[in-house]
Amino acid sequence: MVPNARVSAGTADTTPDERIPRTGIANTGRGKPLTSPSCAGAAPISRAGAEAPKRMVLYIEDDPVNVEIVRGAIEHRRDWQLAVALSGAEALEVTKVLVPDLFLLDINLGDTTGIELAQQLRQIPVFVCTPCVALSSEVTDDVVAAAMKAGFMCYLHKPLDISQLDAVLDQIGLLGTGSTA
Repeated sequence: MVPNARVSAGTADTTPDERIPRTGIANTGRGKPLTSPSCAGAAPISRAGAEAPKRMVLYIEDDPVNVEIVRGAIEHRRDWQLAVALSGAEALEVTKVLVPDLFLLDINLGDTTGIELAQQLRQIPVFVCTPCVALSSEVTDDVVAAAMKAGFMCYLHKPLDISQLDAVLDQIGLLGTGSTA
């Protein structure tokens, strides 16, 4: 596993040091449907078996407080688990060993922007159709428009509105979008 990248299932079978921070958000009301024309024919991830595996969110965020907020927001979910990367570079390393079903990206990272990182991730064939959701306190019209133009499925803003994040997770789960690995 990549150093510092940890997965949190939000269950009692993980110790606190095995958990990964999670954060909060609110919807701006702006966004696109959670499917895109280039991914319309993508096969959903196989979830066969007695208990379907949890879907994975990779949250790319450089602020530990925000990471903790998202951890709390996702912890109650039985269908999602969280992995965290604290920088764009770390996210690219994490995706060498993990295949998330959703990228939740802060727009203002220390080493890159969430928009630039999403464009880099989309160059990796397995992630061409993986939904990207922006999560940021930066909600100017220009930045939101740039994220949407870059293919983000929606743009959520801080502080966290758990019901908005839950709605996004539910929608992605129902549509079966995400990686096809």
